[in-house]
Amino acid sequence: MNSEKYLQQAEKNYNHEICMLGSVWNGPGYHSRIPDGTWAHSTRESINYAIILLESGSRENSERALKIIAAIIGLQDRNPYRQTFGIWSWLYEEPLDRMAPPDWNWADFIGAALAHILKFHRQTMPEGLAGETATALANAAWSIFRRNVQPNYTNIAIMGAAVASTAGEMLAIPILQEYGRERLKRFLEYTREQGGLNEYNSPTYTFIALYEAERILQLVQEPLTRQYTEELRCLIWESIAAHFHPGTGQLAGPHSRAYHNHLAKNVATYLQETTGIKIYSHSDTGDDTETPDYIKHLPCPEHLRSRFLALPGEEIFLQEKFISKQPERKSFYGATWMVDNCCLGSCNYECFWTQRRPVLAYWKTSDDTAMVMRLRFLKDGKDFASAGLFNAQDRNRLLTGIKMFTDRGDFHIHLDRPTDNIFKASSMLLCYELRGRNAVAEQIDATRFVLRAGERQAVIHTIPGDFNGTPVVWRIVNEPDYARVEAVCHEGKQKDFNINAEFEVRLCAGLELLTRDESISTGSPVWSINGQTAEAKWLNLKLDYTVNSEKYD
Repeated sequence: MNSEKYLQQAEKNYNHEICMLGSVWNGPGYHSRIPDGTWAHSTRESINYAIILLESGSRENSERALKIIAAIIGLQDRNPYRQTFGIWSWLYEEPLDRMAPPDWNWADFIGAALAHILKFHRQTMPEGLAGETATALANAAWSIFRRNVQPNYTNIAIMGAAVASTAGEMLAIPILQEYGRERLKRFLEYTREQGGLNEYNSPTYTFIALYEAERILQLVQEPLTRQYTEELRCLIWESIAAHFHPGTGQLAGPHSRAYHNHLAKNVATYLQETTGIKIYSHSDTGDDTETPDYIKHLPCPEHLRSRFLALPGEEIFLQEKFISKQPERKSFYGATWMVDNCCLGSCNYECFWTQRRPVLAYWKTSDDTAMVMRLRFLKDGKDFASAGLFNAQDRNRLLTGIKMFTDRGDFHIHLDRPTDNIFKASSMLLCYELRGRNAVAEQIDATRFVLRAGERQAVIHTIPGDFNGTPVVWRIVNEPDYARVEAVCHEGKQKDFNINAEFEVRLCAGLELLTRDESISTGSPVWSINGQTAEAKWLNLKLDYTVNSEKYD
């Protein structure tokens, strides 16, 4: 959305009394207790609105922006003896002490906006407000310094470095400037050592990491900080280029963190502008209310541009390490298969948090440019974060074994774990799900099922299994907006599930992604279980893992 249209739409939502921007609140299900559908005033949206007002150049808009800035500064915790020093609440209606729990990332998000304001608009601010803004930025930077997130927290690790570096440089605080620079250096070294970003191949956070690198280059002048940042920017672009699938206009899986099934419209627009290549934007991720971007974007490195136009070969099979762990079997490896109109990606080890995409495929049909197929584990209709899997993939074929984790939450990975370790559920389902126009699920025979759309089909090969002693039943579901092949682990009366070390899941299946003309494999997966150790085989794929529940980390 362009700035003029955005300002016109925002006008009707501006609250003159509290000097903040309002909207209908729809939260992610954690941190905030404010019910969805409530009219509320966001600190982040309001401070970003203030920047767009300032950049419009209008005197009237600038006066409103200054009021918003003053209001936001007043909501910061400025008591250095409190744990929440330097951060803000998400919403005006929900102070920090009412959140569940407060989000320390708001020092980074609001701090980054204040850094931009001071860098580019300080001359338009009264001296008193400019001083208060500088103090608020310093508070946020010290909160970031004190928290000191590690490099595996990708976007916040970079954003915090941006806030600390800018605060240190602009406010003449050498320790913050040094901290920001060394944090960037450490992040760059860590990422190279790991093989890539820990928040691997995320259609959300990979781009946020890239924007934050661009932010640093826009705000910071110190040469070594800029050198580290440019190296990081190129590394991120290489990751995006390696996973981009031109045939569907999507980032091929697996995805560590995603909020939509398809690339958001603003991301597709960004790629188009920075590569100069037409990027398809899918219609299910409407972002018409997004705040216009005020970061100065830089072009895609020239040597990578052609990768967004076409695959470098008829078939690509990419295997890479994302995260190093001990024991090695818990290290994260990604596999991505791509041909002209189809791609399939998986992570060898993951949980089923709603933001994860450990098994993900896209393919193009005459009816839909980007059909999406996911493997999900649902508890009462919602993605269950305590469920997980092991995967082995060879090109278009995948073998999956399911397990449970004893240290994950319910809908969130850790914020909503029950204190008594008991999860209550009326249904527990493993779902191979296909979304898009004219998706259909069919049963071929007693052990094989298929998801079809256009000229492609995903065939699921099953074997008998059980969910902590309860036999698993496979079935198909066809709905107007999706089709599923489901393994029913529990369905009916609400039941308590104590997912501890004794909880066992014996559930395994193979998947092959084929054209309609290709022959379906006849062999089913086979496995042997010795105590709690399972060995599963199918075609040339093999998995070794434990069927009992264990810690994820």
